[in-house]
Amino acid sequence: MQVLFPPSGNRPGPFRKVLLVLFTLVFSALILTFSAVFFVVALVVGALLWGGFWWKTRALRKQLREFAAQMPNPDSAVFRGEVFTGEIIEGEAVQVHEPRSRVGRDDPS
Repeated sequence: MQVLFPPSGNRPGPFRKVLLVLFTLVFSALILTFSAVFFVVALVVGALLWGGFWWKTRALRKQLREFAAQMPNPDSAVFRGEVFTGEIIEGEAVQVHEPRSRVGRDDPS
């Protein structure tokens, strides 16, 4: 197995260290530039997709506004003058369906 930097003296000199730092800085700057460009492209594509969806659904939104304007208000004449009397019971109801073949078989008579 080879040792990359043997202790005997093949250590990187100051010139090599400077080159390594410069390479690291240039590489970091390139990565930041490409990530910024990618982010801007993603924002533009997202805005175009949202704008296209908004444009395609404008007729539907117009229909919904017209429909909502035609709907009666709960306080309109439909319920005006009606007085609810009596007792209101809240709860659940369960309907059990028994097959017709069982009906009458359980009668002891």
